[in-house]
Order: sequence, then C-alpha cells, then structure tokens
Amino acid sequence: AIAEEVRKRKRALGLVKDGGVIDEAEHLIYVEARTRLAELH
Repeated sequence: AIAEEVRKRKRALGLVKDGGVIDEAEHLIYVEARTRLAELH
C-alpha cells in the first residue's frame, strides 16, 4: 500500500521519468508516507 502511494505521489510530482526515479525524492516521499501511515495507526 505504501509503495502504491509512493508511485502515485511520484507521478503527481513528475518524478517518474523514463521508468526511472530521483532517488532522494523517492526516499523523502517514502519517509513522509511511512510517517503519515504511522500517525494514522
């Protein structure tokens, strides 16, 4: 579920290009998503 959210966010931010990603941005989005998920539980 987190990975799916990360992909959606990356697409929305235009970070998915030619099947590649910007590693730092991906990491930051992943951390943010994980943090928010933790806050929900």
